Amino acid sequence: MVREVQENEFQQLLELYLHLHEKSIPETTEPMNQVWKTIL
Repeated sequence: MVREVQENEFQQLLELYLHLHEKSIPETTEPMNQVWKTIL
């Protein structure tokens, strides 16, 4: 199933990113929150 991510799923999205690409989840910062709001 494919669907749009919901606003309250930001942490889960970061965990998915970690699973797919990185070794750690980036620290949540205000600029990151602003990008998240722009994406939504």
